[in-house]
Amino acid sequence: MNKLSDRFNRKNIETDKVVEIDNKNSDIQKALIEKINSTPVWNEYSQEKQQELIKNFVDNKLVSASESDKNETLNSLTKTLTGFGVLQYLLDNENVSAVFVNGINSVYIEINGKILNTETKLSTEELEYLVKMIGTDKDICECRINDYLITLISSDICLSGTNITIRKIKSFNIQSMIDKGLLSKEIYEFLISIINQRKNIVISGEINSGKTTLLNILIENCLHDKRAYIIENIPQITVENEFLVKFNTKNFENLIPVVLKSKPEYIITDLNYFDYRLTDLDGKIVTLRSKSIESSLKTIIASYNNMPDKFAKTKALTDFDYIAHITDQGLSIIELTPAKTMAQSIKTIF
Repeated sequence: MNKLSDRFNRKNIETDKVVEIDNKNSDIQKALIEKINSTPVWNEYSQEKQQELIKNFVDNKLVSASESDKNETLNSLTKTLTGFGVLQYLLDNENVSAVFVNGINSVYIEINGKILNTETKLSTEELEYLVKMIGTDKDICECRINDYLITLISSDICLSGTNITIRKIKSFNIQSMIDKGLLSKEIYEFLISIINQRKNIVISGEINSGKTTLLNILIENCLHDKRAYIIENIPQITVENEFLVKFNTKNFENLIPVVLKSKPEYIITDLNYFDYRLTDLDGKIVTLRSKSIESSLKTIIASYNNMPDKFAKTKALTDFDYIAHITDQGLSIIELTPAKTMAQSIKTIF
């Protein structure tokens, strides 16, 4: 692994530790990765079994070494080859929110919304190991592994090599969101009240803004005893109770008629778009990916693609009562009402 760029704070990125491990054990690490890649059932082993096999490998490679040297090497390799391999040190840093792998060409990280080049390159073996850890043979894969969202595009589609994004899932509860200034108690209580009234709500914001986190908190706190259907692209809603029914979008076209006939009290879609066929259901909570409230409203109007613009606008303003838009500065709530002009249709509540 190449030395990380001097643009990074060494204390935050733990640069010295990464380089030290790589330089000292690179040959053993490479051999171990090749061994793991040639073991088809490696991912089926428990973590304890994997550690045992790594220990046996180190013992065989360092027969004449002292126990302290063996233990040091074992600890280094175990830390490097658990989780997401050589990328785990970057992910373990609290300032890093995402890691982007562009084949064997480059590795980027996201810190405080800024994308930075680590000047690091994965070897072919390290990249193969990473794909093996994710555990997919699909050309395009989106999945959740523990507290990470993974997007993988294979080299069959991505001409620059296998492209991987590993993004941390933010973990908040209502009190931590209030403490961090992301949400006020008044806004939270207002959201709970309009959900209890089965109002139709859009939760919008840019990627990784916290839409699903907020949705998870709201479901946990006010839908625990309601008959609700949840449709997700990637399973991220962690709340579990006997009233919640969860679906994915694998058979979405056939799922919609079933949902309409079942008439749940609440229909929640964490898809970042709205399907107009759900228009007649109340208690809708929908996530949208957008930069602004205006953009959110335009996206909803555009979803009624079978209607003229004038009717689509009226339909959107009738179908939805509120937009809760998340930015870095916090949460804004807008009330929607049918009116002659767009400006008259939007009223800021918070």
